[in-house]
Amino acid sequence: MKKLAVFPLALFLALSFALAGCASPDGGETDPARLTELEENAVPVEIEPPEKPAYGFSFSLPDGWSYEIDQPEDGGYIAVCLRPEDAEGDGGIIIEYTERFGVCGTGLEEKEIDFNGYAAWQGFYDGDTMWDFISLQDDYYGCVILNGADSWYDDYEDAAAFLLSTVRFQYYE
Repeated sequence: MKKLAVFPLALFLALSFALAGCASPDGGETDPARLTELEENAVPVEIEPPEKPAYGFSFSLPDGWSYEIDQPEDGGYIAVCLRPEDAEGDGGIIIEYTERFGVCGTGLEEKEIDFNGYAAWQGFYDGDTMWDFISLQDDYYGCVILNGADSWYDDYEDAAAFLLSTVRFQYYE
């Protein structure tokens, strides 16, 4: 697999925008001044699939975050793992396109959401209030966001919510 690490940039994600700011997954809102700071320091990133036709995606990477691209040379999927450069603990938020996405149903609760204008399912396991995945539906099947940031997500929730609010998927022919 080809891996490319890009650092001194920043990434922050979000599930949705509210009129007064950026809403976090728990329903809270980011302070408008903090949101402005995140927007001003963000760097636009576009990830194009290595093999076409397929989906790629874009997002805004705020200051202090890095990402690593994972894509096999033979195609099939493309993924980007995002995390704050100074986060303690492992894991990251993964944005990916895969031809085959599936989850285990044991302990799974899903709710239908609007993710930046896309119909999607948000999954939670074992009664946890922290989401585990967001899976887009219909024409965007295979476009997925995974949350593997349990050890640091709460400390960077504003930035993560901002990042998520900027995610867009695009079909490349």
